[in-house]
Amino acid sequence: MKKPSQNEVIGKYIHDLRVKNKMTLKELGDKVELSPGFLSQLERGYTTFSLNTLTALAEVFKEDLSSFFLKSSDNDQEPYVARSYNRKNLRLSKEFEQYTLFSSIHSQKVITELCNIYPQRQDCEEVIFCHAQEEIIFLLNGCLKVFLSGTGYILNPHDSIYIPPNAEHSWKNMTDSTVTVLSLVINA
Repeated sequence: MKKPSQNEVIGKYIHDLRVKNKMTLKELGDKVELSPGFLSQLERGYTTFSLNTLTALAEVFKEDLSSFFLKSSDNDQEPYVARSYNRKNLRLSKEFEQYTLFSSIHSQKVITELCNIYPQRQDCEEVIFCHAQEEIIFLLNGCLKVFLSGTGYILNPHDSIYIPPNAEHSWKNMTDSTVTVLSLVINA
């Protein structure tokens, strides 16, 4: 049996959320400003999607953006192992790359993510995060400046910072090399 593509897995998840919320394709399309035809193709895995589309869908369904990627099926041969070559990659910005470390094997109470934050560029956009979950960021290497509710904190290797729910935060790589952080997002 052929393993479904990531588009097919995410599409089925979107379909299941729409049905669970008792919405028609037209009703969902009106909320996210997409045609019912496009949404139908998206649900069947026939088309690709943008991060903006997934963000709009996450807002409508009151889901965390990462939940779309956590539904992807893992290797059934090793249900308790997340292999680096099989890790789900979610690039949120030109400035960093984010990977989920585990998907189906944990209870979804804690989402573990590995983020590679690239050196700061002149034309870089500042990405500001704000979410309902608590988060702990642990710096694995490099030097990172974390902005939390308007205050900047410098983190060195093995430092960590607690991000309270609904607190605006962002970060800036303070080095010429890629900085790696481990992020634990705690769902209530």
